[in-house]
Amino acid sequence: MRKMLPLPYRGSTIQLAVALLLLLSVTSRADWRSRCPRGCRCTQNAEEHLGLNLASCKGVSSVPALGPETQAIRIRDSEFGRVPDSAFQQFKNLIYLSIRMSNVLEIEPDAFAGLEALEHLLLSHNLVENLDNRTFQTNKMLRTLGLNDNRMEKVDDRLFWNNSLLEILDLSNNRIHSINPEAFKQNRKLYFLNLSGNNLTHVDVAILSEMPNLRIFQLDDNPWHCDCRLTPLREWFVGKSVDLTQTRCHEPETLRGRPWSEIKSEEFVCSP
Repeated sequence: MRKMLPLPYRGSTIQLAVALLLLLSVTSRADWRSRCPRGCRCTQNAEEHLGLNLASCKGVSSVPALGPETQAIRIRDSEFGRVPDSAFQQFKNLIYLSIRMSNVLEIEPDAFAGLEALEHLLLSHNLVENLDNRTFQTNKMLRTLGLNDNRMEKVDDRLFWNNSLLEILDLSNNRIHSINPEAFKQNRKLYFLNLSGNNLTHVDVAILSEMPNLRIFQLDDNPWHCDCRLTPLREWFVGKSVDLTQTRCHEPETLRGRPWSEIKSEEFVCSP
């Protein structure tokens, strides 16, 4: 019969194993920080990122040469220009990615391919005009997406098709004038949608039918044409008791500047 180790010894062995694992983890993190490239600051205890391996970079023109242990990347005040295909494919553990105020003009269709763990993607304050329908196709874990303050003009029906876990979507301060009625068909978990500060005159109320969890929907600062085509959207808002004091008509001239909340449904009329 095989002899069992005395309990104190077995306990000590387990404690030693745990201690070694912790030491290896700390050493690995320290090694990751020591290899931080020029232009970046690598930390592990950033509270807003829940202790992730975070690299904060400024003044870079391409993807920094960071290790695969990187879990969060924050790039700003840079001259990126173009984000090429597979630009971040080496970061299999990436959960958070922010490229803001970096003069991004073009994002190639497979720029974020391979980022299957990505949950938060912020691309605001850039110069992006168009996005291919493949752009976020492999980012199925995406929960937050910030595309605000760019130059986008439309939202196609399949742009967010594979992002069924998406909860927060900010498209404010672009140049959007057209939204496909099925643009958010697969985003049933979406509870925050910001479309303010665009060039929208009408929006089909059908876009709301597939978003049962929507709680915050911002539409202010658009050149709304308040006629009969806008009535269904306005009625949906009234039925949800949403604050419409900041959502105002631009056309017709008789209603210009008036908030939706002060206009009766029968005033939303179309010319004969």
